[in-house]
Parts: sequence; C-alpha cells; structure tokens
Amino acid sequence: MDVVLKEDDCRVRKDNAPQNCALMKQIAVNLLGKEKRVKRGIKNKQFLATMNNNYLERVLSLAVSKDKPQSVYASKIGIWN
Repeated sequence: MDVVLKEDDCRVRKDNAPQNCALMKQIAVNLLGKEKRVKRGIKNKQFLATMNNNYLERVLSLAVSKDKPQSVYASKIGIWN
C-alpha cells in the first residue's frame, strides 16, 4: 500500500490527520481490491478511477451494501440509483 499511495511522501502530520488519512487510504485500497471487473493492479485501478467517473462510481458503490437503505443525500444527487 505504501508504494501505491506514496505514503512516505504524505505531509499530513498534525493531530489525528495522519490516522485519518491512513484509514481513508486503506479503505480506497480495499475497495479497489474488491472491484473484480477490471483485471488490473491496484495502481492501474486507481489511475482508471481518476480518469473515468463511471468506474469511480462503480468502485464507490462497493462500499454500499444493497441490503441497507441508501442515504437521502446520495439518492437525491443520483449517486447510487
């Protein structure tokens, strides 16, 4: 994960920010790893998500369980319809 997300270059060092950033990076890596339609490595999937909004939405939708109700905000802006 350190190589893919370049954690050594991260300059966040104040209060809880390092832990928060590390947690968000771990979530991102886990979601990219769960996405199985694209047969690429994490680094390539990360690049694809930055270049393609449809792919980014597909990856983010993996974080939302189909069994749980969606948030009102997400359904209003049309993220997970």
